[in-house]
Amino acid sequence: MLGKDEDFTFLTHLIQKGAVRSINNTLSRIINDIYKVYLEVPEDGWGLEKKELTSQFSIELVLKRLEQAAAKIQHKRAVEALQKAIEDIKAHNFAAALTKGVLGAVLNGKETYCNKAIPVEAQTAAWDLFNYYTYNRLEELNRHLQSLYDVLRRYHHYYLAVNYSEGILSFEDVKWFLFREKILGNLEEVYFRLDCSFSHILLDEFQDTSRLEWWLLMPIVEEVLSKAGKENVFLCVGDLKQAIYGWRGGASDILRDIPKIWSYVAEEQLTKSWRSAKAIIEFVNYFFSALSRSEVLSMYSSAISKWEHSFSPHTTAVKEEGYVGIYFVENKDDEDATPLEQVIPLIKDIINSLPTSSLSIAVLCRKNETASQIMYELLKAGIQCTSGGSSPLISSYISAAMLHFLKALEHPEDSIAFYHTKKSLLGKVLGIKEEDRAFNSEQILNFKKEIKRKGLDRFLNNIYEELLRLGITEQESLKVLSLIRLARKWQGANSSYTLCDFIKFVENSPIKEEGGGNIEVTTIHQAKGLEFDVVILPELFFKLSAQLPSYFVKRKSSAQKGEKIIPRPDNILRLADKEIDNVVNDYQQRQFLEELSVFYVAVTRAKYALYILLSDSRQGKVLNWTKVVRELVGEAESKKGALIKSWGDSLWFKKITSLEKEDKKKESTRVVLKNLLRDFKGKRKSIYLLDEISPSQLNAVENPFLFLEKAKVGGKAEVKGEAIHLLLAKVFWMEE
Repeated sequence: MLGKDEDFTFLTHLIQKGAVRSINNTLSRIINDIYKVYLEVPEDGWGLEKKELTSQFSIELVLKRLEQAAAKIQHKRAVEALQKAIEDIKAHNFAAALTKGVLGAVLNGKETYCNKAIPVEAQTAAWDLFNYYTYNRLEELNRHLQSLYDVLRRYHHYYLAVNYSEGILSFEDVKWFLFREKILGNLEEVYFRLDCSFSHILLDEFQDTSRLEWWLLMPIVEEVLSKAGKENVFLCVGDLKQAIYGWRGGASDILRDIPKIWSYVAEEQLTKSWRSAKAIIEFVNYFFSALSRSEVLSMYSSAISKWEHSFSPHTTAVKEEGYVGIYFVENKDDEDATPLEQVIPLIKDIINSLPTSSLSIAVLCRKNETASQIMYELLKAGIQCTSGGSSPLISSYISAAMLHFLKALEHPEDSIAFYHTKKSLLGKVLGIKEEDRAFNSEQILNFKKEIKRKGLDRFLNNIYEELLRLGITEQESLKVLSLIRLARKWQGANSSYTLCDFIKFVENSPIKEEGGGNIEVTTIHQAKGLEFDVVILPELFFKLSAQLPSYFVKRKSSAQKGEKIIPRPDNILRLADKEIDNVVNDYQQRQFLEELSVFYVAVTRAKYALYILLSDSRQGKVLNWTKVVRELVGEAESKKGALIKSWGDSLWFKKITSLEKEDKKKESTRVVLKNLLRDFKGKRKSIYLLDEISPSQLNAVENPFLFLEKAKVGGKAEVKGEAIHLLLAKVFWMEE
C-alpha cells in the first residue's frame, strides 16, 4: 500500500505518537483524527515548501573545516565539542551535531563558545551542514506526506463504500457530508426540506464549538443577521476563560472573532459571580491579572495577552467572606516522596478539619489516574468519598486478572492471558502452580460447567470471597464488585454469549467509582458546570508544556479551513522555516491558553473555600503551576510545609449562615417525615425504619395522596413539600 518500508514506519510512528499499542487499536483510535484533516486540507496542502542547496555540499569538506577550527580554537571544552560534532557527522547523526556544542551555538546566533571566538571555519561548516540537513529532511517529509495522503485517499473510498453498503452514517459523517457537498450553501433548499426557516438562533457554551460545526452554522447565522431585528435574533453565550475542550475540537477563537466578522453584533460581558465568596473572587482577580508579570511564563506572552484582553476583574453577589489558602508542602521524612505523596497527608488534614456532614467537598485533579490514587488513599484512611469520573475496569489489577482468566478459558493457547492470571492473587485462588503453562482440557471443562450452573456473576462472586480472605485493597474490592454487577447485567440481557463477548463488553463499560460520602474526587474537566462548597487543588505539579502532536494544520484564521498539514518538525527545521516555526508556536500558545482556562475553571468551582496545595516537585526546569503560583504570590512568607498566602478567614465555615440554615432545614424535614411516617402506619422510632414498611402494609392505608392532603403537619410549606417529595420518592423505590 505504501511505496517503501520506511514510509510505513513513518506512518506507524505518526499515528502512534511513540506509544506501544496494537496497530489495530491505534489505527481505530487515531485514523479518525487524521482522516478529518484529510477531509479539510486540499491535496496541494500535503507538502512542504522545498529548499534549494545554496552551494555544492561535501561531508568531507565540512569535516576538514571542523578539524581546522579545532586546531585554531585553544580551549579544551571547545575542542572536545568539535571532536564530538565530527564523530556525529561521520555517523550521519547530523541532528545531534547541529543541536549541541559549537555548531548549536552558531545556529543560535552566538559568536563565542566557552568565551572563545568561534572560528570562521566552524561557522561556515555549521551553516553548510544546516542547509544540507534541512534540504534532505524536507524531501523526506514530503515523500512521507504524499504516502500518508495516498493511504487516506484509499481509506476514504473504502470508508464511503462500507457506509453506503451498510446504510450507516455517524453524526460526524453527516456533518462532513453537509460540509463537503455544500448543502447549507443553498439555504432555500434546506428550508424547503425542513418546511421552515430560522429566525432566532441561540448557541450556548459557544467557546466549545468546533470549526466544522461553525462552518455548517455560519450560513444560517449570516442569513438571520442580514434581517436582524426583533423578529430575527442571533444570541451566542460563551466564556473564553472556560474553553477547556480544544483537545476534542473546540475552537474558542471563533467566539473571539465574532465581533471582527460582524462589527454590528453587540458584546456584553458578565463579570459578577453568583457562586463564589469574596475571598475566592479576590484571589481570581489577583492571580489572573498578574500573569504578565511572571518571568517563568515569558515564552507564553502571546497567550497571556489574549487572556488579559478577555479577562475583566470580577465582582460577587455572595455576601460571605469565604477563604483561600495556598500551602507549600514537603515530606521531610521521605525525600524520595513523589509530589502526590507529599500533598495527600495535607488533603486528609484539611478534610478532617471541616464539618464534612454540612459541606460538599471536591478534590479536583488534572488526570484520572491522580484522582484514583487520591480516592484510594482517602478510603484507606476511612474518609468516605466518591468519584465523579469513570474508569474502565481493566485499569484495576484484580479485575484485569479476572478478565485474563476468562480469556484463558476461552482461548487456552493464549499464554499471555494465562501468565497474567497465574502471577496475580487469582493464581493462588485457582490453585495454579508455578510450573503450569496453561489450563488443561479437564480444568477448562470444569470451570465452564461451574459458570453455566451458577451463572457468571455468582461464579465471579465466589472467587471474590476467596480474594477477600487473601486480602485485597478496598479500591480493588470496589472494582471487583462492579465487575460482578456487570456480569449480572450482561447475562440478563444475553441468553447466549461467549466469555470473549463479555470481556469486550467490560472493556467498553466505564464505571463510576463509589465510596459514599459527600466528598468527590474527580477531574477538573468532569467538574465543569458544577459547584462545591469546598475545592481542594492538589495536582499543580504536572508539566504545563505538553508534548507536540504528530502534525499541525496551518490556517489563516481560526474559523477558516486548513491550508496545509505540517508534520511535527525538529528544532533545526523550525529554525530553517519561519512558517513552520510560526505554526508550532501558535499551537503552543493555544495549548497554554487552554491550561489557563482549566486552572480558572478549577478555582471558580468553589463557593466558600479554596485550598491550593503546592508541592516541592523537584522537577528542575519543568514548568508547572506550582512554580507560577509561588512566583506570583511571592516568597517572602514561604515556609515549606506551611501556609504561604491566604485570603479571608481560615475558620470560614463557622461564619457561613447559609450552612446553618441548611442544617436546620434538613432537621425540620427529618422531623416532619418522622411524624408523617408515624401516622402513616403505626408508631415508628426513626425515619430510617421507612425501609421496613412493605407494599402489603401500604395497601391497608387509605389513598396516600388523600392522606397527605389531610395530614396536619407543622412547619413551613417549603418543608412540607420537601417531606412529601422525599416520602413519595421512597414509596416509588419500595414498589420498584
